[in-house]
Amino acid sequence: MNNDQRHGWAKLLSIMVGLLLALVIGLSTVLVLPSPAQATVGEAPSLIVVAGKIKIKPGTKEEFTQLAEKCLTLSRQEPGSISYSFYEDQTAANTILYFEEWRNQAALDHHFQTPYFQEFMEKAGPLFNGTPEIKVYSVTETKTL
Repeated sequence: MNNDQRHGWAKLLSIMVGLLLALVIGLSTVLVLPSPAQATVGEAPSLIVVAGKIKIKPGTKEEFTQLAEKCLTLSRQEPGSISYSFYEDQTAANTILYFEEWRNQAALDHHFQTPYFQEFMEKAGPLFNGTPEIKVYSVTETKTL
């Protein structure tokens, strides 16, 4: 595969991720996820989706990736975590996209208090190039597309 083909595939993947985020954001639905009705007894029936973009300073991608992978691995083990992912934006240099799904607001609140998330923010914060763009969505219905 030559460089033009790789660039084309990377651009297509970036567009697909953007479309998925647009669907989640625009329709207030989450695709191919368990229904919030499947939450355990006592939980609020609202799925929480966190989507965002972090611009990092040039030359810090490797350091940021190491910090993010550590946080990602531990975050995925949390009982309230449904998914937790970071992606490098293939169309914008030094830009990281992330997408998280939590069973409810209490699960997300707990995540923010964990030592490894606090450590991630403390160490990764200085690598940010500006303020991250973060949106939190409360989803009361999911559909499979």
